[in-house]
Amino acid sequence: GLLKGNKTEQADAQQAYIQAKLGGTETWVEIPEEGWPEEWKANGPPCARPCARLVQALYGHPDSGTFWEKHAHQKLLELGFQPAAEAWPSCYLHPEYDMFLVLYVDDFLMSGPEDKMAKMWELIADCLNIDEPGPMHLYLGCIHEEAAIDIDGKTIRTITFNQESFFEDKLEKYKDLCKTK
Repeated sequence: GLLKGNKTEQADAQQAYIQAKLGGTETWVEIPEEGWPEEWKANGPPCARPCARLVQALYGHPDSGTFWEKHAHQKLLELGFQPAAEAWPSCYLHPEYDMFLVLYVDDFLMSGPEDKMAKMWELIADCLNIDEPGPMHLYLGCIHEEAAIDIDGKTIRTITFNQESFFEDKLEKYKDLCKTK
C-alpha cells in the first residue's frame, strides 16, 4: 500500500455472521417474547415455548464463525481473489486488480493501486454487506498511522503500527490487579 500509486483502506463487514447460512447440525431456538409477532402478543403464541429453526449463522452459536468464514471465502473466490498461500488462509491476491486483501473475522484490509481501489470495494460490497471503506486506522487493536518523511531529498511513505493505547490499557489493568501505582 505504500508503493507509489497505491494505497491501503479498510472496511468492516456489517453483522458478518448473519450474512452466512448456518450449516451442520440443525439448531432450534426459542423465540423470546420481544420477538413475537403482534398476533402472538395479542392472542398468545401457538404453543407454550415457540421455537424456530436457526437458518442464519448467529453471534453466540459455536459454528457461526466457521460458516461466515466459508461464506466470505467463497464470495471472494467468485470475485477472482486467490488465496495468497496455504499457510495464510485469511490473505488473498486479486491478479487482475493487483490487490492484496486480508480478511480477519469481519475486518477487511486491502492494499493496491489507488485507481482500482473504489471499483474493487464496489465489487466486494455487491456480494458482502460491508461498511463504507476508509483510510487505515484501527485494525486488530493497532492504530495504523501513515506518514511521509524526507531522506536525502526523497520523500518516503511510512506506516507506524501504534499500540500505545493498547499498552496503556493493559498497564492500567495490571496496576488495578496489583493494587499499585
